[in-house]
Amino acid sequence: MKRTLLPILVSIIIVLLFIFKFITVNNPSLPQSPFPTLTPTPRLEPLAVRTSIPYWDQRRAFSSFTQNVSVFKHLSLFWYFLDMEGTIQKYQYADEDKSIIDFARSNNVEVTAVITNLPETLRTSWDSSRVEDMLEVEEKRSAHIEDILNLLSNLDFDGVAIDYEEVNPDARNNFTFFISELASELHNQGKKLWIALHPKLGNSSDHRYAFQDWPALSKSADYLYIMAYGEHYDEGSPGPIASISWVKKIVEYTRKQNLPLNKFYLGIPLYGYDWQENEEKATGLTYEQIENLRQDYGAMRLWDEDSQSPHFSYEDDGHTHEVWYEDRASVAAKVALADRAGFAGVTFWRLGSEDPSVWQLFN
Repeated sequence: MKRTLLPILVSIIIVLLFIFKFITVNNPSLPQSPFPTLTPTPRLEPLAVRTSIPYWDQRRAFSSFTQNVSVFKHLSLFWYFLDMEGTIQKYQYADEDKSIIDFARSNNVEVTAVITNLPETLRTSWDSSRVEDMLEVEEKRSAHIEDILNLLSNLDFDGVAIDYEEVNPDARNNFTFFISELASELHNQGKKLWIALHPKLGNSSDHRYAFQDWPALSKSADYLYIMAYGEHYDEGSPGPIASISWVKKIVEYTRKQNLPLNKFYLGIPLYGYDWQENEEKATGLTYEQIENLRQDYGAMRLWDEDSQSPHFSYEDDGHTHEVWYEDRASVAAKVALADRAGFAGVTFWRLGSEDPSVWQLFN
């Protein structure tokens, strides 16, 4: 009798294992680990979460923040830019709503002001010249640092996030020196310094992101966040915003630099793009807009296993559209990667554009 039951039990176990494997592989909502070669780093604290509120969608973003405030440790406010004269300006339609800062702080969330080199109109690209001019002259650097300190004091920010992008590689040393000076002054006043980093896969000095010396910057900054998105962008060809294989290469590069990972945050996108054939530029969309679009055209959500990304296509007025975006499943894969790699946390761009179920990953 026992000999008869043994083969049956073995067969049942094999079938159950097969079913479990099938479910986990074919259900993208379940966080998976497609990175067996990535050795996990022991974690002393839970993965911290940072996010941003942009001035052009402030009401919706703040609503999302209030509903999910327990998730976040850090909040950044995208309100300010560096003008052509080297002075900090508020974007014209930015509302410096102090109640946002007060609400965040009452919930133990640190708040930082973001300063960018993105011009007022948002229709032109990042302007490197205004940053380079400021970096080259000691008086301008000192004045800029003083402006930053005054801004943080006036609205009682906990710190600043420097988001200067696409600066000429020749400014590398000047940028590093500026950051060291700024960090010293901020720390004297008990303020923190964040730096936005372009995604890197290597150390090429010819690369347009070479102006950022990660090892040197990490010695001065409190936190650094890698903007690991834009693999496919609005003026390029259709594809994943941040495929998991591409993000993994960025993470692996970071780990190989012997950097203090307890200062690093992995940037994760929450938006998508709609590329229309024969059009030069795609349309940026929030998750809500994407879902409405998908339902209006009866398009089926597809899952690309290689990139761990959702996408779909549809026809409109004789034109084919291809949509790639981020949802809970694609975000879960990147969060798991950051956690496994030993990063201090993850940072999301941006509030108001997300799949609302994303925040359930952190409950």
